[in-house]
Amino acid sequence: MGPSLGTWGVGLSLGAVGCSLMPDDSWQGSHEPSVQPPLPAPIDPRIHRDCLDEQLTSFVDAIGAGWPVSYRPTGMVYVSAGGQALYSRSFGASDGERGLVSTPQTSFRVGSITKSFTAAAILQLAEAGQLAVEDTIAAHLPEYPAVGAGITLHQLLSHTAGLFNYTNDPALMARRDRPITPSELLARFWDRPLEFEPGTQFRYSNSGYAVLGAIIERVTGQTYAEYMQQAVFEPAGLARTTVGDAEGRPDRASGYTWDALGGLVPAFPADMTVPYAAGAIRSTVSDLVRWHAVLGTDLLLNAESRERLTTPVLNGYAYGWGVSDRAGMQIIRHNGGIDGFLCDLVRVPELDLAVVVLLSSDGVWPERISNAALSCALGEAIPPEPPPPLVELDARQQGRLVGTYAISQETRQLLGSRGLHETAIAQVASVHIHAEAGSLLFQPVERSPTLMLATSPCDFVLTLDDSTLEFSFADGEGSPATSFALDQGGEMLVYER
Repeated sequence: MGPSLGTWGVGLSLGAVGCSLMPDDSWQGSHEPSVQPPLPAPIDPRIHRDCLDEQLTSFVDAIGAGWPVSYRPTGMVYVSAGGQALYSRSFGASDGERGLVSTPQTSFRVGSITKSFTAAAILQLAEAGQLAVEDTIAAHLPEYPAVGAGITLHQLLSHTAGLFNYTNDPALMARRDRPITPSELLARFWDRPLEFEPGTQFRYSNSGYAVLGAIIERVTGQTYAEYMQQAVFEPAGLARTTVGDAEGRPDRASGYTWDALGGLVPAFPADMTVPYAAGAIRSTVSDLVRWHAVLGTDLLLNAESRERLTTPVLNGYAYGWGVSDRAGMQIIRHNGGIDGFLCDLVRVPELDLAVVVLLSSDGVWPERISNAALSCALGEAIPPEPPPPLVELDARQQGRLVGTYAISQETRQLLGSRGLHETAIAQVASVHIHAEAGSLLFQPVERSPTLMLATSPCDFVLTLDDSTLEFSFADGEGSPATSFALDQGGEMLVYER
């Protein structure tokens, strides 16, 4: 559900470009939102909408061209500025069975973008005097075990609490299709030893936001879903945003994942009580653009709270947002990943610019599209790189690669130095490569297999996340592979036979 290793990741139709913000974003049969979108404002001259038109479409078209269907994006990209839609494009079907195409009103799971809403709710309650971010967990949940009772809300919000990340619990994740109460969820991790002294390190943890959800419930006397609906979604005019899976509501995307051979199948039916306040929200492109606009006003939070929401604490993470600098401008963003869905929301407040990517399949990282869209909007060229041609390997060539590989000691130390918990490292410490139906599959010991696509006899791309593999061989004709290097976005992990 968030930006770290081991977290919780076709036809194209061009939508309206250059129109005003979406006029109809209420659920069919529900009341109209009480808060209307702001009137369109002049677009900042530093934004290059011509680059979006000329380059982004061909860039998206090139993703996965000629590759298995799991490598092609399914969902929507949307760019807005000044309350106007600069670029809108849907790709693939939001519901494969019914062949529906995504629109700005289509509902997607947004995973860890939920954290931006939970953080805003906490600051809203702080403004009302019902809590303070300096409060400890024990001040609101006196039953919380002593090991973490002294952790502050500030530390929970900023991922500096040291709590074990409950999505690294294989037993809990194996039963994530079954409902769980907030108290049962907290009991799965709350008495575990802390991973570091609170406030001294950053380590992304969904557990912190689950605790925040429980605190919201205790302070308000409402469920998390009830409070978010009454105090956040409705006042902000987010008519298609909801906690849960929006069952029975119209225009709702279904989530898909890849099978072992690169096809798309329905995603694991996770119950949204498990992601809870860390990742249980569904929303739409139109509502997320509105969320960006609302966070630039006093509608929900005053200026002091909004400043705190986006002031980094450690590792560029603030409260429910990652914050960085680009060309002297503040970039605020959060991604999300949850069964069958990946997404990214990027905000540039100085330009009143928002980029939203919502995907209903998990084979293409959304940042690949959102980063290109942001570059385009800033006038930077993004010539699409054609995907490398695929090659066919015969049984002998495949046989040289088949086997079990273990992570090297140097790589294990590297991951530990990056703050990755030993439990998460164990899930990728051993990889089995095997052949099935003429294809090679890459399978970490505690994960599902991923299709390997050959670009040469020793070079491969993993369909799940664009990682690449390069195998090394012993001397001699037909010798087996001795190791491989796994490149994950510039992070090189070495595995040895």
